[in-house]
Amino acid sequence: MTKRISLFLCIAILLSFISLAVQASSVSANVGEILVGDTNGDGIVNTTDYVMLRLYLTGGCVLSESSFAASDVNSDGVVSTVDIAAVRKHLSGENLLVCQHNYSSWAETGTYNCLGKIITSRTCSICNKTEKSYTENGAAIRSIDGKNVMFIGNSFIYYGYCVNNGSQTKTDKGYFKQLCTANGESVNVYDYVWGGRNLEYIYTNYLVDCTEDFLSTIDYVFISEAGENNSALVSDIQKIIDLYPSSKTEFYYLCHSYTYQAGHSNIKNALSTLQDKGIGIVNWGKLVYDVWKGNESVPGATKTYNKDTFIVNKNDTHHENMLSGYITAQMAYCAITGKSAVGQSYEYCTDTSINSKYDPDAFISSYYNAGTTNFDAVFDSVPDMLGLQTLMDKYLEKYNFSLFDGGEHSNTEYLNNANDSALASAGLKAHECTLCGSISLEETDGNGINHMYISNDDVSAAGYSTVKDYMLAGLGNVFYKTTSGWGRAGYSSIQGMAASCDGVRGSKGKTDGSETYWKVNNLGDAYNANGKTAASNEQAYISLIGYDLTNAVSASGVGVFFNRVNAPDAFDLLGGVTQSDGSIEWKVLATFDADSVCMKYDDMTLAFFADFDATQIDCVQIGVKSITNTIFFMSELEIYQ
Repeated sequence: MTKRISLFLCIAILLSFISLAVQASSVSANVGEILVGDTNGDGIVNTTDYVMLRLYLTGGCVLSESSFAASDVNSDGVVSTVDIAAVRKHLSGENLLVCQHNYSSWAETGTYNCLGKIITSRTCSICNKTEKSYTENGAAIRSIDGKNVMFIGNSFIYYGYCVNNGSQTKTDKGYFKQLCTANGESVNVYDYVWGGRNLEYIYTNYLVDCTEDFLSTIDYVFISEAGENNSALVSDIQKIIDLYPSSKTEFYYLCHSYTYQAGHSNIKNALSTLQDKGIGIVNWGKLVYDVWKGNESVPGATKTYNKDTFIVNKNDTHHENMLSGYITAQMAYCAITGKSAVGQSYEYCTDTSINSKYDPDAFISSYYNAGTTNFDAVFDSVPDMLGLQTLMDKYLEKYNFSLFDGGEHSNTEYLNNANDSALASAGLKAHECTLCGSISLEETDGNGINHMYISNDDVSAAGYSTVKDYMLAGLGNVFYKTTSGWGRAGYSSIQGMAASCDGVRGSKGKTDGSETYWKVNNLGDAYNANGKTAASNEQAYISLIGYDLTNAVSASGVGVFFNRVNAPDAFDLLGGVTQSDGSIEWKVLATFDADSVCMKYDDMTLAFFADFDATQIDCVQIGVKSITNTIFFMSELEIYQ
């Protein structure tokens, strides 16, 4: 009898301690995501939760709001023996607890992810679990409702009805205007377009007569040159820009397909200069040219594509048709709003109630030889139109800044680098966005060092005058990424380096260093030595990595050191000489491929060496012709004089 009483006393004392624990935990109960059945909020469902439930039902404890929500397993609004039975079955493995989520409706959060899609969320009213998603075509990233948009150019803008040929009209009913309307935005469109007139003529005869008051109201300006290889394009556009008194006015260049059809090198070469001046590039011409030449495939296409799909052919072989006019308008709209083209409306393009000219049959009769085009069939094919819209997004990002710069990354999972000694010794973690694939480092040491970039400020603060001295002193933590892990870079791998991956940036380097790993986004892309799309008679490169030598040297040899796991399969060494106009004239100094002799420099490094005739150069770059891994590292480049 005594033993039995002692046992009951022990149980009572134990339950008393548990009751106190319950009351204590209810004070600091987790108000975030709730685990069903986890009464005490410690993140697991175990026998402690079962005992607490029994105590609650017998009046032995009080549950906080979050504890009550977790204990109401069947979500009937009360905590009863039914809930206790459910927890008991869970503990025995008979019937595991799973929250029967009662989610709210998806609601826009007002923020965007790294792809420029608006984030939506919904929350379970039972367990408070929140899910995030994003809409393919959510609210506008930047609304242009009430804005004033101006098109300056010629027939390469109005021929396909991007705007109507109204010359200065404010009531334009062209495709751009209709696209804005379809997105619920009221926009004033001024079409300063005249057939057969170049930018110099339009500037001299029309634009200079515009008042400052009028030009100050313009928010966005789209400019397009006539069908000529204008060597003064940049200066002509700059003169136009200088007329606008407001610093908030944004400028974009519409590059038409005749630029590529006629091989206008002055225009093509000027695009990067325009970008450097902050002018957006809407290269609809390159898109349609690449498709009709077979350089680009339309995703999900059910139709065949050739030049006649986009360009008229009766007494004219260079102007756009209605389909190209839509592509022009859609890409222009996406460039200023940041919206994706995918899923956008285009029904207005063939709606004759808006404009009697929007009749594909009548257009074909006027501008095509019989039976030579299928653009009307493309308009009727949803898969083809979605495919073209997908390419519009690609070409805006490829020839311009990203459609959306910023937004939340999905970095919920760290890469498997917990045991990476190189990172751990520097107090770093690495993680990769599951949406856009960007890789970033997070400091765990709290010392404020930027581990991916060495700036002149870092160098000066440490008492050194050059990046070289700074690195040779063993300072700085610059890391590079390979498929086998992370490593620390030395001086040679950062000084003057600039990555021109996919031809997005120029090939001359920054003298204060740059990122030390390269991730090639599109292995199928082909660029010439200047980072422009390679012509059929030019050597094509997947990616370019440039170094500025600061001073001209007479080079007669080279040594290139790669991580042996991530070395390119084939590449060229190119030497460059900067011309008086700022352009660079490139020459291939050495070629390396699978048959080239290389040496194992150490356990992780392969070294390639080559001799060549003495050549005067002031910059060099590696042109990657073939590569297996999209991320690679070049640890050192040595030029021998």
